[in-house]
Amino acid sequence: MGAITRRTIATILLSAAVVAAGAVPAQSAPARSTQPSVPAIGVLTGIRTGVHPAFDRVVLDFSGPRP
Repeated sequence: MGAITRRTIATILLSAAVVAAGAVPAQSAPARSTQPSVPAIGVLTGIRTGVHPAFDRVVLDFSGPRP
């Protein structure tokens, strides 16, 4: 696969992940904590990508509780 094709696929996957991460509002999730300042679901805080000779990498950084 050419570099442009890999980047296009990575961009599409990244876009889908961002849409999926923001698709559920925090209010609809059941509260797991008694502290109001802590969200009940993880929050997307960063996106990193990397291009390597044998593979491409997309890293999604989340903060908050793990599922």
